[in-house]
Amino acid sequence: MEAPVLVKFAKSAYIGLCANLVCPIYNVFGTGILEMFLPHPTPQPPKGSYKKIRETLLFVMSAAHARGYVPTQYDLVKALFIADFHHMNRYGRPVTFDSHVAMEHGPVPTAAYNMLKPQFNWALIFGDNRAPFNMRASKRGPADVYEYFETFSKPDLNLLSKSDQEELESALSYVIEKGFFGVRDWTHDLEAYKSAWAERGDKRSTPMDTRLLLESGDKKEAEAIAFASHHLA
Repeated sequence: MEAPVLVKFAKSAYIGLCANLVCPIYNVFGTGILEMFLPHPTPQPPKGSYKKIRETLLFVMSAAHARGYVPTQYDLVKALFIADFHHMNRYGRPVTFDSHVAMEHGPVPTAAYNMLKPQFNWALIFGDNRAPFNMRASKRGPADVYEYFETFSKPDLNLLSKSDQEELESALSYVIEKGFFGVRDWTHDLEAYKSAWAERGDKRSTPMDTRLLLESGDKKEAEAIAFASHHLA
């Protein structure tokens, strides 16, 4: 069989197994992933996914630095969203399990975005006294744009599969190549973004319906993927 056929077969078998059996296996990504597929998901990631989101940010920062590029928070959150989008459509799960909201300039993963803010409470979430990276005001935008020029630790690759890493590298390449407005234009054409943004009212952000990010448009597949994600790491 061709590789895409094998992936599709394995994905279908995986979903079928989990849809018919209660899998008593600890889910390292937390128990809230099912909410991502509800019509109006709560914009908070499962508690267990915060560590993976942190390692994902460190991975993308390190990958950018290796290319001689210093990323801003916009580069980072867009790279994470793009990686989640493509990984979910190719392999049946996102990379980060973060919750995405629609904002003026496109989709934003909420936990990752908050972690990149200077006031994020690392002690409360991780028990750490400081962020695992260094930031400074960027000259590439307004006063609230920061760039992340140094990391204090390497990403824990035990939490990032090979496919996770490949999608993150690919997403970073796309963000660097297309730039802020190129990525903005692409994300603004996504049905999940357009639907959420149209319903925002006077709010600055609104949760996105993750089911609409599935290119297949198959709601039963989305529900099965959600069930599988809920029970298996």
